[in-house]
Amino acid sequence: MSQLFAVVVATVPEYYDYKNAHSKHDQNQLAWFREQYDKGTLLCCVPFFPHDGTGLWVIQAKNLEAAQLSAVAPVCGMGC
Repeated sequence: MSQLFAVVVATVPEYYDYKNAHSKHDQNQLAWFREQYDKGTLLCCVPFFPHDGTGLWVIQAKNLEAAQLSAVAPVCGMGC
């Protein structure tokens, strides 16, 4: 049975250096978000306001471990 997990995602300062050095990162990340939404894993994600690189994701997964893996994927599974 699936469960819902709320994940607060904080962006570390080094992320912006990485993003600037990898021009396709935003495009790849958006594709990952769409793929996860289509699979029913990522139900929604929104930035906090004012946006400081922190946001909230709602993930549907079978357990906490699967939810944690889903939350890490955009950082390490996108050709990083």
